[in-house]
Amino acid sequence: MEQFQEFVKIIRSKKSLFPVGAVDVVAEAKKIFAPAEGQQLPDISKISMNPAEHNSTPIELVNYISKLFPLYNSLRYLVDRWDSFTPIHFLQTEEEAIADLKAIQSEVANNKLYLDSARGHITFIIPISMYDPTTDFTFDFGFFKVTMTSKEVFMVPAGNNKEKLGYYHPYLRDNKLCLGGYADPYTKAIAGMSFFAAFSLFKQCTMNYSGDALNGTKDGPHQGLINWIGQRCNVCDAVVPNEDIVLCESTNKPICPECIKSGTCTDMVNKTYHIPSFLAVCEVCGEKTSGVVRKKCLSCRKQTVKL
Repeated sequence: MEQFQEFVKIIRSKKSLFPVGAVDVVAEAKKIFAPAEGQQLPDISKISMNPAEHNSTPIELVNYISKLFPLYNSLRYLVDRWDSFTPIHFLQTEEEAIADLKAIQSEVANNKLYLDSARGHITFIIPISMYDPTTDFTFDFGFFKVTMTSKEVFMVPAGNNKEKLGYYHPYLRDNKLCLGGYADPYTKAIAGMSFFAAFSLFKQCTMNYSGDALNGTKDGPHQGLINWIGQRCNVCDAVVPNEDIVLCESTNKPICPECIKSGTCTDMVNKTYHIPSFLAVCEVCGEKTSGVVRKKCLSCRKQTVKL
């Protein structure tokens, strides 16, 4: 409890609702655009900005520009540090932040949190499993040591992990989690010390699959989930390792070796085909469609995505 209080107190003391240098910029801008009596900018409204119309440099223009220098210097200082600033839309109280840390603690392995006050990092070990509504299958990726930072999440395999093609999770590369669409809300949650909200976003990212089911792309996962779970046979519904799946030449559907052997779908083994009916009635919505798994269509399965 004392560890949580110390961590929150230190982190909160470092929070700034204003960008670094913003106060100076506003102060200089007020001097220029809302000046005190006698401090107004020179009137250049009647000065032509076409150099061809002048025989000498207008002194009013020189004075006008020189008065803008303090604002320029303040703006340059602000702009140089702008990328490191994250707006805080709602900053939690110390009590709320401590409650968040307790809530995270209750969900991680051994109920242990490791807090780095100097860098603001929160580290824990947690088992990761991922649900894919397309196959209605959940895969266990094992335990990971997770470090939540201000803008990124890092994950290191910590036990019972399954490596495929050099990857340990579809959204993990070089121990860095690709947050995708969760990145912006995650960053805002951490900035406002809404630690449990950030933790929940991390879980949604790592435990639900929403990418290309067949292969990793730069817009989706680094590696497709099928590399770990395989594919469902469209005849018998069995989950079969990727390397054992055969695509039916007629239907382009994945078929397992057993169904090919039985003749239910012979693929190109002997150049004859039996195309099974891929249409079935969903017991939830009553629609007759393809892709019905465990008596539920894909649309109904997606409505019950696990968090």
